Amino acid sequence: MVATGEAIAAQPGFLSKDDVVEHYAAVSGRAVDHLDFYVVFAFYKLAIIVEGIHARYRMGKTLGEGFEHMGELVNSLVNEALQQADASSVKALRG
Repeated sequence: MVATGEAIAAQPGFLSKDDVVEHYAAVSGRAVDHLDFYVVFAFYKLAIIVEGIHARYRMGKTLGEGFEHMGELVNSLVNEALQQADASSVKALRG
């Protein structure tokens, strides 16, 4: 499972995702109707970054603890993107 921030929002003093989105919309004056697109896009972008880290690790160019599991995160991030897309209110994202 990929950390999506829901565990943090459950802690005292932290805003929920809906509260953050509502505050952002109010302060920025921007519409958030298609926020799902940007969330899905962010998961894919992060998967690409993590895959690059994983590739460098496999080539021996990234050293340190924990990098051996980066490849596993790529699949998790892509799967989370797909789940978010399928659950989206944006019809074009649902497959």
